Amino acid sequence: MKNLTHLFLLAFIFTAVVFSGCKKDKTAPVVTLKGDSTVEIALNGTYQEPGYTATDDEDGDLTGDVTVTGSVDKTNIGTYTLTYTVTDEAGNTGSVSRTVIVKIMQENWVGSFAVGDDCGGLIFISSTQSVSAGASAVDLSFSSIFTTGGTLVGTISGQTVTFASQQIQGSEVSGSGTINDNASVIILQLTFTPLVGSDESCTLTYTRN
Repeated sequence: MKNLTHLFLLAFIFTAVVFSGCKKDKTAPVVTLKGDSTVEIALNGTYQEPGYTATDDEDGDLTGDVTVTGSVDKTNIGTYTLTYTVTDEAGNTGSVSRTVIVKIMQENWVGSFAVGDDCGGLIFISSTQSVSAGASAVDLSFSSIFTTGGTLVGTISGQTVTFASQQIQGSEVSGSGTINDNASVIILQLTFTPLVGSDESCTLTYTRN
């Protein structure tokens, strides 16, 4: 009887060991992003990967095994997705994604431009102008707008600029404008109210030099 009990105990232990050894790892590794999950960069700017980590409850640190798929085309505005994936030794896969938005920002507006207009010769617009960044990330200054000088100050929102009514070289100036998708052309629709005479509405076309 004692031998039978002993054999039963051994069989029980063997079965427990076998079942324990057959227990399958079903937990996927975890990929964690460093930095924000959504990143914005300026057109033609630089995307710097903030980094990531990957860990698994069985295999430990798998950061070095992470594969990154997708790409960012900094020369074209748009929304891009980068996916970070890793697989543990048991075949479980974990992944996470980061969104990168390439957009027109303040730096894309600035520069030197050749300027054409349809003001009909009644308002003398300078044919060469420069646009510079203002005090904040949404301010712009259009310098020497007239042949006699003057600075037009605007506020940007994406690809749109708005000009509150302001006095420049004896005229009240207001309006708005847009910049194209590759930041090479700015078109302003402005209204000029001189001290003497009637209002004049003009289109100014800025082509990047």
